[in-house]
Amino acid sequence: MENRLQFKTDDELRQFFRLKKVEIASIRDPFKLLTQLRDSDVIPEEKYQEVYGRKKQKARYSLLEWMEKEKPQLIRPFWECVFQDHMIQSYPALKLMRDSLLERPSGAENDGAGSSRTGPSSTAQSPGTSAQNQGRTRLRKRPKPAKPTYGSFSQGGSKEDKQPIWTFALYRTTLPVTCGQKQGSLHRERLSKGEPCVSVEGRWFSPSEFEELAGRGSSKNWKKSIYCNRTPLSKLFEGGHLTSPPLKRRKTGTATGEGRAKSQTPPKRNLPEASDESTNSPIKFTPLESDDDDDDEEDLSIFSPETLQVSFGRVQGILHKERFASGTCGKCIRTPESWLTPHDFTRMDGRVADKSWRKSILCKGKPLNYLIKKEILVIHSLLCKCHNCEDLTGWQDNDDECTVCSHGGSLICCDLCPLAFHADCHVPTAEEPASSGKWFCSFCKIEVQQTPRNRCQTKTDVLALEIRTQLLECQYLLLRLYSSKDSGIFCPNPCHTVEGYTDFIDMPMWLDKVKEKLASDRYSTVGEFVRDVNLIFQNCAQLHKDNRYGRMGQKLHSVFEENFKNVFGIEQ
Repeated sequence: MENRLQFKTDDELRQFFRLKKVEIASIRDPFKLLTQLRDSDVIPEEKYQEVYGRKKQKARYSLLEWMEKEKPQLIRPFWECVFQDHMIQSYPALKLMRDSLLERPSGAENDGAGSSRTGPSSTAQSPGTSAQNQGRTRLRKRPKPAKPTYGSFSQGGSKEDKQPIWTFALYRTTLPVTCGQKQGSLHRERLSKGEPCVSVEGRWFSPSEFEELAGRGSSKNWKKSIYCNRTPLSKLFEGGHLTSPPLKRRKTGTATGEGRAKSQTPPKRNLPEASDESTNSPIKFTPLESDDDDDDEEDLSIFSPETLQVSFGRVQGILHKERFASGTCGKCIRTPESWLTPHDFTRMDGRVADKSWRKSILCKGKPLNYLIKKEILVIHSLLCKCHNCEDLTGWQDNDDECTVCSHGGSLICCDLCPLAFHADCHVPTAEEPASSGKWFCSFCKIEVQQTPRNRCQTKTDVLALEIRTQLLECQYLLLRLYSSKDSGIFCPNPCHTVEGYTDFIDMPMWLDKVKEKLASDRYSTVGEFVRDVNLIFQNCAQLHKDNRYGRMGQKLHSVFEENFKNVFGIEQ
């Protein structure tokens, strides 16, 4: 792949990188991608730690922005890294990007930079040219070129400009557009659905909003004020290269093809009369160029995340789009206690009279019925046999990702709560239960254990207890730390991850070592276990002081202290 990329200039790779930032940031399960970039020295360790474990696309987009603006020299190594064969197999989207890049003609990113415009350098004469010849050159008239048609190029263009750029394979999904001094990327499919379709610096705008952003809102005609390669979008609509959503017919009044009503009587148009006995072919209305799309006013980008906060009365939950199937199929709403179907979710608050899940479950002030009409949620057929509609193994009762590392794979599911773990991530290391047996996580064991806990009065009494009698409590505390959001940097050996760590810290300690010592019975009392955990946060405070990592250590230490008092019943 490296030999094929060497024929691309740095400017071409940088421009292609800029166009594909949003798509790269949207890649699902980016753990392997980020790790490969770090191991190949494309991104530094501190940037990797900032993005690692965070599911938000915004964090990954910020990383790509930093690379484009601060480290453009890393863009070529970036493409060489992600276009390796094993990365292509893991992420099919990268294969499409690679093929688009290799099919892209050289100089396509200049958008006609080789046009026939002349600057001061084009009229400069050689030192040996006489003043008389220079005068003739200025008086000589250039032949008037033939007027080019939209979608074609003048004869003086470069050899690569044989066809419009909107026919290139690279621009099947997005097109570079300009309006005034503003530049953006137009997403074709989102335009056809009436969604915000112009991406500018990581934000989505409707065409009319992009027009206002560029200071051209007074024209009220974005199809003529927004250009693609010096061609107004109206010409691309005429040529069938772009499509817009069909206009909505009003139930009253004459259909004029216009999106807004006018006070004066509209002109009569010869339209075919529709009747119940007519054919199934719908009447086609051609929108006028001066009309604004109705859907431009609806900002659907707020519903773009894969998980959405929903509510029913006072009950709150998280809806996962990929799990949704219908009202009674697909346990797609996660509450702190369990996974529920939309129908079951409406039973959580008995004070609400209306149990219709389509109307009563709200997401950002909109009922789920609104999301279904906008095709944000898709209801499955009654005959659907997918794993969401037929939960034969009960997998929908538990999370799809490990509670500790937030990655998928082979998970062991708790039979009392919705949590799931990798065997090595759980404390203690989980063993696959027998086919007829049940498995409970350490969190649930604390809740359901039959023997009463030691209710000591003071912290001193707790620290003196033998750890063999309090092993479950210590495992619970350690698992709480592993499951916390900011625990990732405290798990591995810091001597391997932080350069010069031993120059500042005399006694290194980390969570994985505490887990190993706890599993191998190397602690005699609870006090020895607590001392090692506290040593982790003492070292963090000594090294990082009050910076971001220092505050992460303080927060995690407070989580440990709070759970320590609760699990041992220490009086406040």
